[in-house]
Amino acid sequence: MCYRELFLLGLTLFIKPSLQERRMDKIRIFLVDAHPLFRYGLLSVLNQQPEFQVIGDSSRCRDAIPVIEQLKPDVVIMDIFLPECDGLKTTAYIKQKLPETEVIILTVSGSEELFLQAMQAGAKGYLLKGAGITEIIETVKMVARGNMMVSPLMAGKLMERLREKEPGKMEKGLPKLSSREKEILKLTAKGSSNREIASILLISNTTVKAHMRNILEKLQVKNRTQAVSLAIARGIISHEN
Repeated sequence: MCYRELFLLGLTLFIKPSLQERRMDKIRIFLVDAHPLFRYGLLSVLNQQPEFQVIGDSSRCRDAIPVIEQLKPDVVIMDIFLPECDGLKTTAYIKQKLPETEVIILTVSGSEELFLQAMQAGAKGYLLKGAGITEIIETVKMVARGNMMVSPLMAGKLMERLREKEPGKMEKGLPKLSSREKEILKLTAKGSSNREIASILLISNTTVKAHMRNILEKLQVKNRTQAVSLAIARGIISHEN
């Protein structure tokens, strides 16, 4: 599910869950995004996950900050471009006041400069709004555990810079992937789910999963995001594909 699908889902799901339904064993999430249809669509999808609970949402920083300070969510999902405020400055403020609350930037901007500013502000995750819902869910889980998660395209851009500076180090041990595995990685980089990849390539969902397991094993990584980032960095696929 991508930005457009979340937007459309928001048209039919404007009912917010009660904050009194909070369960301590869930990852507690607060959303800050200026677009209500996208925000409510994402809210609904996240609340369908048994390990998540969206405890609040807002379109403005000035409204969100006091509620975030009171509720102390585990994860805040934050857009950069917000009315009358700066999502990056708000991220820095949240991290100063609530160091145990992690922030994921979810934005339309693929700017390397904004990405670096977000990391400096203390964000633990950076995703583009073209990301699939599976990638968003995985990122929330990983960030809640204290791990850093970055959009494969953003990670790839930065790692390509490193490869240009140290080409020898980056090219050592280059894994050999089949043409089909490369096709699957390219589609994964675009945010396609396993079922979408299966439909595009006219193969079964089981076959896609088998290829993905082989890819993870060959690249010696743990998940799809890491696989795409490494593949882009090593020139196996391009972030422009």
